[in-house]
Amino acid sequence: MENIRIARKGTVLRDEEGKLLLVNEDNEAYIASEIVVYIWNVCDGKTLDELTEEVAEAVNRDTGEVREALSELIDKLKEAKLVEYNAP
Repeated sequence: MENIRIARKGTVLRDEEGKLLLVNEDNEAYIASEIVVYIWNVCDGKTLDELTEEVAEAVNRDTGEVREALSELIDKLKEAKLVEYNAP
């Protein structure tokens, strides 16, 4: 999976209450925190390794500390049709 690139899908919106929403191409909306939206925004075109390094640096943590949680988040975003994997 180290060479597979993550492609962002869908869009981000705010609802009338100001909550952030990630909306997939099927028009299904998911409430998301600011950090999830940040990760969704920066993941486009990156491998999981590249994304892990970038996020770890942004939150001042070791890559080992963020990799598992980040991998789980990307899997959930994939299940929600908000990202897809592209082979190199």
